[in-house]
Amino acid sequence: MSQKPISELRRHMLEDMAVRRLGEKTKSNYIHHIANFTAFFGRSPDTATAEDVRRFQVHLTEIGVGASSINQAATALRFFFGTTLDRPELARHLARVHYPRPLPRVLSPEEVGRLLEAAPGPGLKYKAALSIAYGAGLRAGEVVMGPSHTTWHTGRVPRVRPHEASILLAASNHSGPSDGLVSAWRLL
Repeated sequence: MSQKPISELRRHMLEDMAVRRLGEKTKSNYIHHIANFTAFFGRSPDTATAEDVRRFQVHLTEIGVGASSINQAATALRFFFGTTLDRPELARHLARVHYPRPLPRVLSPEEVGRLLEAAPGPGLKYKAALSIAYGAGLRAGEVVMGPSHTTWHTGRVPRVRPHEASILLAASNHSGPSDGLVSAWRLL
């Protein structure tokens, strides 16, 4: 089976993404957005001008593409122009679309209490685990995956410190380079 040869420009962009260790989905999305940009103009994207970039973003808006997708396209084009082509002046012309993000639903203290009471099994084991997960702000996927897939699995042991009417959990490197104290419900 013969593979379709790729252009020198695409090969260069794939190499740039590999060097930066971008994820497979990110690579695929970037290639998709650059291909859409190329199809819109019908010529090689390395010949684009600032006006071409502007017209492409106007086109995306006119056909009803969502703000998030426009921002993804802008990020892909910014990488392409700034890194692959070394033409950062074109990347400067890419507009970022700001859009309102819904606030997360915050449970009332009564709802949190009912949630903790619904923890299965006898004893405090599941209540403690659920309380810490909720207090630490963990997502459901982080709780289900367990410690080997979370950022807490760093060889450091989380410390629990009594503090007034609650418990503070010291999480080392919990969501980035900083450490933090997270309030958990007192179970006893």
